[in-house]
Amino acid sequence: MSEPRLYISKERLKDLVLGDSLKLEKEEKHYLFRVLRLNDGDEVNVLDGRGNIFKSKVKGFELILGTRIDAKEPKLNITLFQFLPKGDKFSEIVRMCTELGVKKFVLVYGERNSYGEISPNKIKRWQRISKEAAELAGRGLIPEILGPYKLLELPDQLFKGQIIVFWENSNQPIKEIFKDGIAEDISIFIGAEGGISINEIDFLKSKGAYVLSLGERILRVETASTVACSIFFYLSNDIK
Repeated sequence: MSEPRLYISKERLKDLVLGDSLKLEKEEKHYLFRVLRLNDGDEVNVLDGRGNIFKSKVKGFELILGTRIDAKEPKLNITLFQFLPKGDKFSEIVRMCTELGVKKFVLVYGERNSYGEISPNKIKRWQRISKEAAELAGRGLIPEILGPYKLLELPDQLFKGQIIVFWENSNQPIKEIFKDGIAEDISIFIGAEGGISINEIDFLKSKGAYVLSLGERILRVETASTVACSIFFYLSNDIK
């Protein structure tokens, strides 16, 4: 059985040291005692969402902060630029790619996927899904979810490391490009149901993007995103 885990905001932990106590909030009490069925003296890993995990103990309605342990975060920093798909597919993308180790999500509007405004409640829901998936996976970091941005208006500072775009019309295999290794920062672009337009491909090429293929078969959006991220975690030796 995996060890119980609980996220506590970095702000609430910032002034605490080993052995200090932290009062639990109502939702945290419910989660620990009703959902996880913990008892007084049981251990719980406290995660601050910024890469730190503290091996702690339950004492009454408080947590006693313990020693810091390795968060086992991947060394590879993947930012997934996801053209917004239809329906609720992005929720599954966030869930699966957070479990894999993606560090950041950026929502993108393209020429073929303008589905209207995204409400603040949807963003909050995706952030909650990201938090839950990170907690399940035992990660020390909760990925950010940024955007949405129009593709041509993406801030330059979001483009980090090697830029990869997967396109159904490309015949460039991955293994030929990265046979000598990959960078520590990877920006991956995945299209929505309508694909990525030629104009958008040209724009990404102007940023130095590699335009690659995921094979000859057509993949669902959520499948393509998960497979693409998995490939690069494999190439970085995070998946062995």
